[in-house]
Amino acid sequence: MIKFIGVCLIVVSGGFIGLTYSFRLASRVKELALMREMFTTVKLRLEYECPATDELLCFLEKNERYYPYVKDISPSDIAVSLEKSSAYKALSVTREERQIVKDTFSGLGTTDLTTQLEMLDFSIMQLETALHEAQAEKRQKTRLYNSLGFMCAILVALLII
Repeated sequence: MIKFIGVCLIVVSGGFIGLTYSFRLASRVKELALMREMFTTVKLRLEYECPATDELLCFLEKNERYYPYVKDISPSDIAVSLEKSSAYKALSVTREERQIVKDTFSGLGTTDLTTQLEMLDFSIMQLETALHEAQAEKRQKTRLYNSLGFMCAILVALLII
């Protein structure tokens, strides 16, 4: 009876490990979609109202969806404060995608309006490409991770028995 309970716990824990990896993929897709939406909002705001950088960051802080990403950013030195930001460090995206975010935010307020809008368009395009790749990876690997977690747990349980 104790062996049966142990085997069940091992299989369940293996399933949870597979789910953890699947949730990482889902959170990456969600964060990329949110960043794309945030950059689209910034682009539209710049295009129609042309605010200063600190006003733009204040506007993003007021939106509760974007607040965790921009709360620690100071308008005077965006690149340095972004790297120190806890939300920036906690992103589950790749290094290249972090660099896109950093380059885009550091370019705000340093050039003229048309250059900023072109930079935002380019960043949005890069994020859309990364989002499509992440969605394809999520579709492909979610079942794989779930199955792999359960199968490895069953293998360990069989080896223990």
